Amino acid sequence: MSLEDCPREILLSVLDWLPPADLFSTSLLNRKWCAMTEPVLYSEIELVWNRHQAPPIHLLIRSLVERPELSDHVRRLNLKAVGLREIPDWVRFSLFIEEGKWLLRKMGDVIRETQTPDLLWIPWRHDLRGCYMDAFVALLLAKLPNLTSLRLDAQFQLFGRSCGGMLKHALLEPSKYQLPRYAGLTHVTAVDWNDRHDDDQLTPKILPLFYLPAVQHLEVTLDNPSRFSWPTPPPSPTTLVSLTVNRLREVNLGPLLSPLTSLRKLNYDWLFRYDIDPHVSTECIKLGALASALNQVSETLTDLTIHAQALSVLSADHPEDLPLSFEGSLDDMARLERLERLTIPWVFLIGAFSLSSSRNFGAGVPPSTQTLTLTDDLFGDDPCDWESDAIYTVLEAELVRRQTARGNLRHITLKLFPLSSGFTSSEKRAKLKQLGDEAGIVLTLPS
Repeated sequence: MSLEDCPREILLSVLDWLPPADLFSTSLLNRKWCAMTEPVLYSEIELVWNRHQAPPIHLLIRSLVERPELSDHVRRLNLKAVGLREIPDWVRFSLFIEEGKWLLRKMGDVIRETQTPDLLWIPWRHDLRGCYMDAFVALLLAKLPNLTSLRLDAQFQLFGRSCGGMLKHALLEPSKYQLPRYAGLTHVTAVDWNDRHDDDQLTPKILPLFYLPAVQHLEVTLDNPSRFSWPTPPPSPTTLVSLTVNRLREVNLGPLLSPLTSLRKLNYDWLFRYDIDPHVSTECIKLGALASALNQVSETLTDLTIHAQALSVLSADHPEDLPLSFEGSLDDMARLERLERLTIPWVFLIGAFSLSSSRNFGAGVPPSTQTLTLTDDLFGDDPCDWESDAIYTVLEAELVRRQTARGNLRHITLKLFPLSSGFTSSEKRAKLKQLGDEAGIVLTLPS
């Protein structure tokens, strides 16, 4: 019995293990093998740009245009760049040289068939003829109705007028145009460089992703408009359980989280740079506003990770870094009644360094929290640079308090550089371990 005589289920299980090159070779054997391999071959597409070459995205689009049934097989799309911050001009030129006028005209006709408004399809077709990558990516996405996973790297600036406009019309007005509804798209990553400030319209182009009907996991970069608002009535993404949001400041976080009634996991990357979103993003960390924003999802959130960075950019107008300051506290974060895992910068819980501070970091930790990780994000930025002795004093007092306090906390992990460099006393470490044991808490110190 030959391999071809095996049941189809066995053949498909074999094909699942073949690398793309072997799948392609197998598809050329005969019509039977082609029919079996194409769904596997097209199920996951990864296009990678580097300093020396670009993937043939135009040839992929041509195949999808000439054989529309291939589009139904594509489930996962990953566009990435290696060693590039931007897609360089030579990519445009190479596409222009390789493509004939007939093919570009055919792609332009496909854009027109979407029946999108003139304000979108005319510049989209213009950019396609100019071989702008944003226009090609928009056309590729418009041909993939069955996507389940989409990843777009920052290098592409993919939310330009073509890609951003196409997704906006597809997701906000799904019944008006000949565009995919993306009913099966559950995982989306659409990130941008945190320090990019040449596009003040990033957030309006990203927010339509929250209207995906089945989205479960979303990772996005949002800038800070003067007034945060949803493009239509707020979405009701009951399927969205995991969100990573970068760059957005705490004053805009509340309106973003308020409609997310099923969110269980949040990764929030706080950012300050004086020349990025200066009308909203200031050196003052508004902890009260952050706590209020997080309480929008207090009934569902179980896993919260907060990271923070202050980027240094010196200039004639700013010869020195602006010192960070704090307003309010995270005490109200204790109302997150379902939170089990919390990772957060030390300074967000305790605030600015002070030898006389009597604060304890437990005030903002919800009683339901089982695992707490404290990081040294922003250490080194005045006034956030805590000294090891002061850290020890706060830790000691907190562990003593925990011996009689009510709560579920069982693990504390300290990722604090001062403890690994200046806090080396074996006696102090042993004392903290002992206090942790007496409080029923496993304490992990940096080595």
